[in-house]
Amino acid sequence: MAKGIDVAQITESDRLDPWFEDGNVVLEAKGKYFYVHRGFLSSHSKVLKDMIESPQPRDSEAIERREKSQGTASSRTPF
Repeated sequence: MAKGIDVAQITESDRLDPWFEDGNVVLEAKGKYFYVHRGFLSSHSKVLKDMIESPQPRDSEAIERREKSQGTASSRTPF
């Protein structure tokens, strides 16, 4: 289930490289975060491209509006 992540609330110690200030996708792994570009992920991984292009369930309309205004997408997918 998709869950919005407020990038501003992620502490410096929880940020891992790569972390692009102008990223538009947050990836979480074991409580640590990467902030990357959707296009980069899509161009280097068919699996991630398919995930990004697939419709994602939303927790609420408010999350969707916030993500659109911030240009950020988030998805929680177990690996």
